[in-house]
Amino acid sequence: MMKAVDESLGRILASLEKSRQLADTVVIFTSDHGYFYGEHGLGPERRLAYEESIRIPLLVRYPRLFAAGSTPAKFALSIDVAATTLALSGVKTTQPLHGLPLHSGKPRDAILLEYFSDSVFPNVQKMGYKAVRTNQWKYIRYEDISDSDEVYDLRNDPYEMNNVIRHRSTPVAALGRRLDHLLRSS
Repeated sequence: MMKAVDESLGRILASLEKSRQLADTVVIFTSDHGYFYGEHGLGPERRLAYEESIRIPLLVRYPRLFAAGSTPAKFALSIDVAATTLALSGVKTTQPLHGLPLHSGKPRDAILLEYFSDSVFPNVQKMGYKAVRTNQWKYIRYEDISDSDEVYDLRNDPYEMNNVIRHRSTPVAALGRRLDHLLRSS
């Protein structure tokens, strides 16, 4: 399947180049969140706030604004795709968008993650959560399960194997305030 996607995208880019429209065309590639393949001892649920679930590919080709091979340090979210395409198209919105144009230069210091319980996957029923992720920390507050919240130091534990919520040096209160602020702002 990936070979077919790669070949098809190659044909599109070649056609745009041949018609001299490639420099004026924004190409955005992304995907869905996929499934767990045993990470964290989980099956296909892929609804929990672990990095394997929340990080998805987002590639943009538009040499006028984005240098080839660049990897921006700021958070980029799927909600930024609409804001980016509207801004690049010159469309003015009548209501503010949740996303930010990727070329805006406005950094985020944290992102909000939410999952509302459903019954599609029995293994994650009643596991709704609200979470905040910063460059260093992730705090997951479960909505339906008491005393199960999680905090990970992503710099020292990028695979989220050690829940440090009970460690004295963990900034749980500050993360909780940041999460509450994001929830009020959304």
